[in-house]
Amino acid sequence: MAYLKCTPINRSIVTESITTFGRQLWYGIKTLFDADTYFDNDEAFRKYMDNKREQFDSSFKISPVLQRKLEGWVKRIPDVLLLSPSEMRQFLSASNSEQRYAGGSNSGNGYATSYEYNERNEVSIQRKARISNGFNSLTNATCSYLLPIGGKQALLFFTFDSDEIKVAQVITRNKYSAGGMASGLQAVKIPEWNTVQPVEYLR
Repeated sequence: MAYLKCTPINRSIVTESITTFGRQLWYGIKTLFDADTYFDNDEAFRKYMDNKREQFDSSFKISPVLQRKLEGWVKRIPDVLLLSPSEMRQFLSASNSEQRYAGGSNSGNGYATSYEYNERNEVSIQRKARISNGFNSLTNATCSYLLPIGGKQALLFFTFDSDEIKVAQVITRNKYSAGGMASGLQAVKIPEWNTVQPVEYLR
């Protein structure tokens, strides 16, 4: 007969996973019962991103020392998207639209309908970062972070649970990168992030 052995390390992983999952579920419930968010896609996208950042800020802080490290690492990565603060605000808040289809042969009635789907750039790119980082979105969250570099800003995404920032990604331009409404942009992992210890960013 086989027995499941649970070490203290495994219990810690399970606990932090449950904590992160619970917090994301709570934010989702709050958003669901927010009438303004429910009836306004743009407001819903803003709340979604704000909730992820609120989760991040409650546990972590990027110090000036760590910011300088990130700046040096990001500068080594080709084709990083760098925009002035005003351009970055406009870029993130702009919405892209695409034509989507519902119905057709799978709907049972044989009719397909089309509709226009709008989504903020920030959400489209966050989804691309989240999907490509190798961590599930139930027990991990992904938030955006603007890193100042020489009067401009780079767009970073941190994926984290309750106790650790697991991966840092930066958005780069790539004409070969497809992917829905974030086409032409990709999320690239910052490899040096693996050298950062949690004590450097935990509150």
